[in-house]
Amino acid sequence: SFDREVNCRRAASAAFQEIVGRQGTFPHGIDILTTADYFSVGQRSNAYLSISDYIAQYSDYNTPLVVHLVTRKLGHWDPAVRELAVRALGKLTHRDVNLILKELPTILDACLSMDLFYSHGATLGVGQIVKSLSFIAKQKETSLQSLIGADLLSKIESLVDNLMKGNKLRGLGGELMRGAVSDFIENCSSAGLPISFQVLNSWKAVLFENLSDVEERIQKPTVTAMSHFTAQYYIKDGTLSTYQRDTFLAQTFKMLKENEDTRKGVSLALGALHPEFIKGKQEEIIENLIRCSRISDGTESWGESRRDAVKALAEVCIKMHPSIGDETIHTVYDSFMLSLDDYTVDKRGDIGAWVREAALHGIETLTLTLLKEAPGRLPVSVIQQMIPLIVQQAVEKIDRVRGLAGKIFYGLLYASSPEGQPIPGIPARDEVLQIFKQEHSNIKWGIESETFPLFVQLVLIPSYAEKVLIGLIVSVGGLTERLVKSSSQSLFALLETLDETGINNFCAIILKIFRDYQKVDRVSVPLLKFLDSVITSGFLEPVFESPDNTFSMELLNLCKNEINKCGDPNKLMASADIFCQLLQCEEEVCRRKCLVQLAIFLCHRFPRVRKHAADKLYESILTFADKTILPEERSEEAMSLLGETNWMNGTIEDLKPVRNQFCHLVNIPVPQVVKKLVQQ
Repeated sequence: SFDREVNCRRAASAAFQEIVGRQGTFPHGIDILTTADYFSVGQRSNAYLSISDYIAQYSDYNTPLVVHLVTRKLGHWDPAVRELAVRALGKLTHRDVNLILKELPTILDACLSMDLFYSHGATLGVGQIVKSLSFIAKQKETSLQSLIGADLLSKIESLVDNLMKGNKLRGLGGELMRGAVSDFIENCSSAGLPISFQVLNSWKAVLFENLSDVEERIQKPTVTAMSHFTAQYYIKDGTLSTYQRDTFLAQTFKMLKENEDTRKGVSLALGALHPEFIKGKQEEIIENLIRCSRISDGTESWGESRRDAVKALAEVCIKMHPSIGDETIHTVYDSFMLSLDDYTVDKRGDIGAWVREAALHGIETLTLTLLKEAPGRLPVSVIQQMIPLIVQQAVEKIDRVRGLAGKIFYGLLYASSPEGQPIPGIPARDEVLQIFKQEHSNIKWGIESETFPLFVQLVLIPSYAEKVLIGLIVSVGGLTERLVKSSSQSLFALLETLDETGINNFCAIILKIFRDYQKVDRVSVPLLKFLDSVITSGFLEPVFESPDNTFSMELLNLCKNEINKCGDPNKLMASADIFCQLLQCEEEVCRRKCLVQLAIFLCHRFPRVRKHAADKLYESILTFADKTILPEERSEEAMSLLGETNWMNGTIEDLKPVRNQFCHLVNIPVPQVVKKLVQQ
């Protein structure tokens, strides 16, 4: 039943059934066969953890099972089989403690074996057995030390030191063994294994080294081990050794200033520490974690460490909120909101999304914890700022983040304290409840076609309008066809319902966003595409036709500032689209300035910018034929210049006379190169 292959386990079950049926010589054969039948042994974990434990209750079978696990399966080449064998040994310990204690020296010797797999499995096995023995000791109301014996206890206590002396934690197999050692320390700590001060320092050194490992599979068990280790050996009989605690934390704070991998592991370890261990130092821990969650010089690409710092920050605050001041809670929320603005991009993509997700989780868990246990401490002013930021995340371009933000927003909207009071400070909550009703609880928040029609209605609520539009701009001006289609349809459906005042307010918010995000390509480039789409839809025609229109000139100036000293052809082409759209406005000064800007593009150093500007200008002159863009008698000649000139392959020197001729035809000054004066 311990074989790795399902066919072998089933064959063994069938063979056992045949012998029991024909000869009947196996003790308790019928009882065992009822449990270990053909189908139940099919699942490997069931065979190792349930069936073996049932069979081991019969003494005739217990010894062979344990011996087989120790000699064969602890050293198996498949790590999944080794881990199952370790867990099975832990379960079988209570069946015969003496047998396990008899085999324990063999397992301890195997920890130092030259066979890496056997050494790994044996180290895991020792920890699991010690943990199981601690439960048995409690049941028998005796100490673990008296149950195991002084000799074995000494060998177990010195195991990590012996592994280090044998260089087992170095070299090719070092990573595998370091993970096993972390698991061993966790189990021994959980069991309350008595150790000396020297061993304590040795274990601490190994754990700190493992926290700095580049592999997450090493860091993860180490974080859990660190939590049990500090809770067991730094808190004796309910009394914390503050000197040892302070020394420990001083070392962790120092490590937070090292490389990204170290910062990741140490941050998570700080978040996993026992509340009694943290008490009295929570403010300092929070301050250090907040510092690690911020972007600083040289750490722009450390997205994973910022994510883990935010996770740890949330865990510390949830555990320690009764001991944290209101000002600190405000600071923590401010840190979460800053993390929601992390849009760092590197070769891996939008790594800031990891940080934003962690911040969303942190906001949710901390807010719900405070609502349940101390609703009066929820900062109303902070929540008024925070909720629109969550809504912004719910309408942006990444499905995973959008789904999480939508789910959290809806959950916070309907959350209530034990007295039935909602979260205080949610902007326009009654109006929002009219949009997000209780029947929307089962909505798939990551599906844009289901969520955008709801969230886009928040544009009509002043508290949410700007943040929702920032998210919509990124989505409408994005690259994913499905997302662009759903977001555009939802937005245009809303714009159809707006009167003149509503359209003017919409335009004012768009201009504000453009000013606030000037030169921020993450928003400004999609904004140009967003504006082109909205203007093309015709919803802004009343604005362009209005004699009091200032929108056109403001938009023109913002576009010019955006492309000043710009070398991104995509942004330049997107701005050319806006300049062409502005040719339909009634203000002649604006039209002439747009034509001048387009004329500059006609001789731009990027061929595709020249071609794109000429094509778009040609289309615009045809589309806005009713506008006085150029004198009618010169229209045909100007169109011929735009349509027949090879803007893509011609040299700038050859194209300048053509461009200049076009400028004369449309009555605009010829663009001149501004020469910089060199001071001598």
